[in-house]
Amino acid sequence: MKKIIVYGLAVTMSISLLGCGAKDKVDALVNEPQVKIEKEVDLDKLNEDTIIKLVEDFGSQLKKVSLLSPLEDLEKSMRENYGDYVDDELIDKWLGNLDEAPGRLLSSPWPENIEILKLEKVSDEEYIVEGKIVEVTSVEGEEITRPITLSIKSIGDTWLIHDADLGDYEE
Repeated sequence: MKKIIVYGLAVTMSISLLGCGAKDKVDALVNEPQVKIEKEVDLDKLNEDTIIKLVEDFGSQLKKVSLLSPLEDLEKSMRENYGDYVDDELIDKWLGNLDEAPGRLLSSPWPENIEILKLEKVSDEEYIVEGKIVEVTSVEGEEITRPITLSIKSIGDTWLIHDADLGDYEE
């Protein structure tokens, strides 16, 4: 488990500070030594939780991107709906080869979510997620699945999907 140490200054102001001598009281508080607060945080668990949310949120956007739209509309839709989850290079790759792109092909079935099957840490900056895209119809309980493997990397101060591999639809 990794530790994060937070340094901060705790200043408590009360109604009494508003009265006579308030400046002296504030000066005394401000000149107090900083307080050291230690809290143990499991960074791997924090990263995993962040990545799970990223994949689930991305999965909920798939139905909003119609892969049969004209290319100009499709590019706009991908950037609007996938831009917070996927790096620009991957969107460019998908626009160059729509067979590799996730999204909605028809009005039914439509992609509803991504179900995560496996999450694996490759390094401190990269995880691999194996899952399946679940497509549903208006008929309750009727669904089609398609495997997807996502490479997720830490880019700057955020996690983004860096690569994706779509499998064939499952029977």
